[in-house]
Parts: sequence; structure tokens; C-alpha cells
Amino acid sequence: MNKIIITSFHPFVSRNILSAPFYEMLKHTGWRIMLLVPERKKEFFEREYGGIGVAVEAMPNLLSRADGIFRELAMAAIRTRSLAIMRKRGMGIFHPLLQRFFFFAPLIRSLIPFLYGYFMYTSAYRALLKKYNPSVVFATDVFSSNDCRLLLEAKRLRIPTVGMVRSWDSLTTKGGFRVIPDTLIMNNNLVKEEAMRLHGISASRIRVVGIPHYDRYLSPPARTRAEILSALGVPTDKRLALYVPLGDRIVKVGERALTHTFDRDIIALIARLLPPSHTLLVRLPPTDTVNLEELPLLKNVVFDQPGTRFGDGIGGRRIAEMTRAEDVRLHETIFATDFVLTVFSSVCIDAVVMGKPVILIGFDPVPVSYWESVSRIHEFEHIRPVLQSGGVATVRSESELQNALISCARKPAADTEKRRALAEWETYALDGKSSKRMLEVVLGALKS
Repeated sequence: MNKIIITSFHPFVSRNILSAPFYEMLKHTGWRIMLLVPERKKEFFEREYGGIGVAVEAMPNLLSRADGIFRELAMAAIRTRSLAIMRKRGMGIFHPLLQRFFFFAPLIRSLIPFLYGYFMYTSAYRALLKKYNPSVVFATDVFSSNDCRLLLEAKRLRIPTVGMVRSWDSLTTKGGFRVIPDTLIMNNNLVKEEAMRLHGISASRIRVVGIPHYDRYLSPPARTRAEILSALGVPTDKRLALYVPLGDRIVKVGERALTHTFDRDIIALIARLLPPSHTLLVRLPPTDTVNLEELPLLKNVVFDQPGTRFGDGIGGRRIAEMTRAEDVRLHETIFATDFVLTVFSSVCIDAVVMGKPVILIGFDPVPVSYWESVSRIHEFEHIRPVLQSGGVATVRSESELQNALISCARKPAADTEKRRALAEWETYALDGKSSKRMLEVVLGALKS
């Protein structure tokens, strides 16, 4: 019987892969599935994604100082505007001394997988692979240190490997590859081009499949708009605007996170400028905090907090997971909303896939320096195609925000064709077949 190991160490993997039609299609093939997950999340995955033919294996945190050193080396090996901004602002997990020490890393980028394979060894992952003897290993986040460890041991044991570039920003913000899988799954041709240009990945390894969880987004949810609004706590006689916060982890500059009030101030501003016909729903991030201290009670604002929490992680992250029901709730929320506001969340792609107008906020409600401002976040490589597409409205002042709110409320159908073009560019194909393509790639790895 064929067997597959699938990793799920990042909270968005459960939404993007396990809650997508791909997972159910895989189960129906008769393959035995083993989900490799963090130790503290085992019960969650057994409850949400277990069943006949599925085993859930918990992996304790086995990462060592060597993992951190190779991560820093890989991060220093790629030169992008996104990484330059992240280093300047202290975004992500960086060791400044190591980053300076590895100034030569771009020159040896192609050697990093060899060095990683030469120095790294994890007996626990090797034992796991020998215990389950999988036909294929599917690493859903090729830049995760846990996924790298598993991929390395699988390649040593000559087990076919499939890896996935998990997020639209991974290739420009996560550094270089430590392990290159036999087959590399990507969401769209833009990411494919980045892999070839920035990382030297051969086109023969790459398979572009689209985004599986959007297969469900092409059909309306089961509940009516009125039922959705009622479940969200929004008056059914109101129209809905959705704001997705930036989060404290993104806006921080060192200890500045303790006093930064961007989200609080922008929520108050949107609430003041929003047409009286609308209610603002603020969907708080499942893996981050949002400073809302001293935010007054706003009658036209409702909050939604998704995610199952497992405690706090490194760098201000909250360890969380999304249940299937919460993913359905997000789909319902976007369906019921008139338009979406955010700074650079991937929810902007969710929105355009469903034909909803998007307002990207590129200014600060309270004046701050450039490096503290959200405006420099729009310099990240992965968001530039969105800004340049014409499929979203980018606002850089209070007056522009007010005009955009009025325009979206009065003419939601404006720029429909540009939104559709943007959605197809970011998702590869809006044909409902991304899960099928991913399944063919994963199962095909056994034959190649």
C-alpha cells in the first residue's frame, strides 16, 4: 500500500492544504496518510483531520543551534528589497551579528544545500521515515527548518520528495534553499520566475498548480448573506466592510511594538469615514496581537477573532491553527462583505478571487518616520504586482481613503475586469482544478 507523509508545521498549511479539496481527494485514493505536526497540536489535528487511513505523528522541537546558523546563512544568501526592509526594521527572526558575518553568503548560495547535507543529521527524522517507510514525502513549507530536516533525511534514504513554496512572499523573504526537493510545487508563474531568477531553481523541477483552497471559493457558501451577518454579530440591515489588521509583529521597530497604535488608529479613522450604510468588521489575525488599547467603543465596528490558540511562540507570534469551520467562516465573511481594507494581507487575493473591491492602505493615521511607516511595506516584492495591477485601490492619505470608501460603496462593480485579471495572475487559473493538479503532482512523484 502506498503511503505519504505530509508536514503541517505552519498554521496556514491546515487552511491551504488540509482544508482544501486536495486532502479529501488524496484520502479517496486509498493511500495511507501520516500527518507530521508539532507536538502540542497533535490532538487538534487528530480531531480536525484524522480518520480512517490517517495517522497523526507529533514531532517534538528538535531544532538545534546548527539549524539557526544555517537559517541565517540561507537568509543572508538572497538579496531582495523585502529582506533589506525586514533587517532594517527587525521584522522576522534575525541574528544581526550572523547576518553581518555571512556577508559572503550570496557567493555560495548554490553550495548551501551541499553544506547543509554534509553537516546536518537528525536521527529522529530518519527513525520516523524508517518506521513509516513512505512512498512519498510532501513537505508543505520548504523554508521551514522542520521540513528541511525531513526532506534531507528522505533524500538520503532515496524516498521521492515533493516540496511546496507555502506563501506568495516566501521566495523574497525567507532566504535561500537549504534542501531542494525532487519536485517543487508553486502557486503561480510569478513565483516560478522568482525561483528561477533569485534561487537558480531549474524549471524542470517546478510544477505550477494554482491555490487549492480557492477551489471552494468559486462557489457561494451554503448560508445566506443574512445568516452570515447574524452569525458575525452584524445587523442584517447593514452592508459590510472588512478590515484585516496589520498586526503588532509587522509594525514593530524593536520595543516600538509596545506603543505602536497603527491598527487602533486606522480602525477609528475608517469607522469615522465609513458611510452610515455600512458596519466595519475587524477580523483579528489568528497568529498575531493587535494593540487596541484606549480604542473607544465604536457603534459601527464589530470584531472577529479566529483561530485555536496553543500559546505564544518566538518573535511575538501566537501559535494557532485554523479549523475547517473557521476557514468556512472566512469564505462566508468575504462573500458577505462589500469591500476589503488591509495594508498587505493575502486576504486581498481572497477578496479579488471572489470579485470584491480591495483598498490597500499606504499611509499612517499618525505621522511617523519612514522606517516606522506602513508605506515602506508596499516596497516588498510580492505586493508590487498587486499595486501595479489596477485591480485594487491604493490610498496614501485620509482624503484618498474617504474617496475610496465612497467609491467602493457606490460603485462596487468598478474595475471588475482588472480584479479578475489580478486574481488569475496570482492564482494561476480560476478553474476549480488546483487540488486536482496538486494531487497529480504528489502522486506522480512516485513514478518519476
